[in-house]
Amino acid sequence: MPSGLLVQEGKALRPVNRNAGEGNFFLKPNGIFLIGSKGAAVIRTEEYPLKDVEIQYAVQSGPLLLRQGKTHPSFNANSTSRLHRNGVGVSKDGEVVFAMTDFHSLKFPNLYEFAQLFRALGCEDALFLDGDLSQMRSGADIMMPSNPFGSIIAVTQFGKVEGGRGQPAPRPESK
Repeated sequence: MPSGLLVQEGKALRPVNRNAGEGNFFLKPNGIFLIGSKGAAVIRTEEYPLKDVEIQYAVQSGPLLLRQGKTHPSFNANSTSRLHRNGVGVSKDGEVVFAMTDFHSLKFPNLYEFAQLFRALGCEDALFLDGDLSQMRSGADIMMPSNPFGSIIAVTQFGKVEGGRGQPAPRPESK
């Protein structure tokens, strides 16, 4: 069950979670990745809902890696917490970037380094999605996550819309 907001095909399946708690999800500021009528965005949870934006897809997670180009204030460049990680970022021009650590990597990033990866890839805003799920990627030796998880993002088609913003293409009609 998702820990926070989950919107699929414009329908809110879980409400936004503004509670305090333990773990990465609750490390403030946390955030929301969304695809809406004005394109893709990563926002702080406190900014939700956006005015005049129809949300088609959204997932809440945490912590924010980058917000308006700034690294999360709690991240330490010298942290020794080096784990599998995955996240999503959005560039200034609206391009969505997903990144995941390689399961067989010799060195995994700490959260500060992971945030810098998204900055180097041109993202102004980025959100940490999960660590355990990184182990479930295609081609890896699948290990069951140690924690319950709320969602998996899968891109099954990709299309371009006016203005150069990428977003999932409309689903084909069933035949």
